[in-house]
Amino acid sequence: MMPAALLLALAVPNEAPSLTALADGVARCDRPVTTAVFQAEEARRTAFLTLAYAEQEAIVHERAAIAARRQLLRAGTVQTADSDALLTLAATLIADRQQALDDSRLLERLRREAIDQMRRQFLSTCGDGRHRASAPASPAPAAEHDQ
Repeated sequence: MMPAALLLALAVPNEAPSLTALADGVARCDRPVTTAVFQAEEARRTAFLTLAYAEQEAIVHERAAIAARRQLLRAGTVQTADSDALLTLAATLIADRQQALDDSRLLERLRREAIDQMRRQFLSTCGDGRHRASAPASPAPAAEHDQ
């Protein structure tokens, strides 16, 4: 069982630059900042998907187990320590885990969309090397005067 809090931490990592910091780096065409984030992103996405899959798989198995236990309880053919209240509580806990996983997936999807958009923006704005925040601004052309 994967704690949903761990998935949430992967979706919004504290050690990674914030999306605001990345957006600022893109606006400044700060290649070292943006490259570091873009390169690390693939490994972070893979780790998130691996954990999300494991958590979803555990939830599915636990739902099936609860359904089987509920069927045995309702059939009354087998002596069981389960009660309707106990099975309802177990189902509620699984529903809470599912909601936390869904929330993590939502944040992950939004983060992916934002980073992919910033990557496209960086490539279209800064890809040719013309726009650099650290480069001095070119002086404005002198206006010609009619004499």
